[in-house]
Amino acid sequence: MNKRGFELSINFIVILIISIVLFTFGLYFLFRIISEANTHSGSILFG
Repeated sequence: MNKRGFELSINFIVILIISIVLFTFGLYFLFRIISEANTHSGSILFG
């Protein structure tokens, strides 16, 4: 097997894993911000 091809596939897998982790953290923080905004807007609207 070609060494460059093996190295390229390992780099692709590492970048894919890092991308999935960052996407998951982004979704987590997005839903957290939305839920906090909903609780704050409820307290503003209903006193």
